[in-house]
Amino acid sequence: MLAEQLHDLQAAESHYEQHLALLGNTQQFVETPSPEQAAAHANVMKVYQERAKELGQAGDEEARLHALHKWIQAAERSGDPAALAQAHMQLGLAHQQQGEVYACCNLGVLYYRQRQYDEALTYCERFFEAARGLNDQRVLDVARVNLGAVRAALTFQDYVQVADTDLQTLLLWKNVRMPFKEQNPVTLSVQ
Repeated sequence: MLAEQLHDLQAAESHYEQHLALLGNTQQFVETPSPEQAAAHANVMKVYQERAKELGQAGDEEARLHALHKWIQAAERSGDPAALAQAHMQLGLAHQQQGEVYACCNLGVLYYRQRQYDEALTYCERFFEAARGLNDQRVLDVARVNLGAVRAALTFQDYVQVADTDLQTLLLWKNVRMPFKEQNPVTLSVQ
């Protein structure tokens, strides 16, 4: 308990697991655990829960999922259906959040490859926002790159259209670098 109070969750996890091992209930389900076993299970589940939360905030999704699986295993061994349901719910939410991130990424990439840049932009923006919630720097970097690529494609698409059809707007853009869509039509005169 001291390690838990000092917020040393790794040490607390190790101590509670040793406590369970000493009680002889580490691998199998017990229909009615003794009060000591029930307390030990409650303690270790609390540590797994806090550990998963801490790892999620740190952005270590793999370790977070591992802690959630350990929480589920401890809940199964404890025979506490409410704790088991809560652990499964947290695991489901973790997978749902990751699923949304990867779905938005994949849809953005697909639309980009099909040159449907407006749709790609929508999904890449959603991907970026969802990735920010994961606290995973690698995923966030991918989101930034994808979003930048789509925005560049949109700008290039506008540039090619203007270069092919409207020389005056292109020359004005080269002078002031204002986005093509915001420019007012200008008539150039030659003297």
